[in-house]
Amino acid sequence: NPDVFTIITADDIRNGVWKTFAPRYNAQMLKYVETLEAQGNFPLCIWPSHCLIGTAGNNVYPALADALQRWSRSKADNVHYVSKGSNVFTEHYGAIEAEVPDPSDPTTQINTPLVDALQKADTILVAGEAGSHCLKTTVEQIADKFGDDSYIKKLVLLTDATSPVIHPAIDFPAIQQQFIDDMVGRGMRVSTTVDFLA
Repeated sequence: NPDVFTIITADDIRNGVWKTFAPRYNAQMLKYVETLEAQGNFPLCIWPSHCLIGTAGNNVYPALADALQRWSRSKADNVHYVSKGSNVFTEHYGAIEAEVPDPSDPTTQINTPLVDALQKADTILVAGEAGSHCLKTTVEQIADKFGDDSYIKKLVLLTDATSPVIHPAIDFPAIQQQFIDDMVGRGMRVSTTVDFLA
């Protein structure tokens, strides 16, 4: 098995450096990695197990979950939770769609109801992990699906409520900073939780 943070390229698969655990998936995985590369997405990376469906890591942080429940009761409204990552054949960094949508799995395709709801919002507070990957991809997908950069000004990134993946050899903080710079250039605002609530 590859070590955590191993990057697997299409050439690696073609040259037999890495193979799937079941040979019947080799062609499918080669096509997947080729598609990632052609689209300019994140490369296939072996991540440490995290946020697995059915584990605590997939849940909302307890203090935030309590606050959301209080809000729900006070407003007599529901919190809308978005699930992702249930298809083992595609990575799903962004909450809007998987890296390579599966035509036979609607959970990997564009979450149009979510995009529509966000377009109707006055302000969209952005918080979560990781600013270099899942949060980044979600915000970029939202902005791209809006289709009109004037909507992007609704986005407010709470910089003290996100952080990048940390790795000793990969500059993920630089990826997060480039994302912030790019999105601010498109109209996104930045704040902190303290300043926004002041």
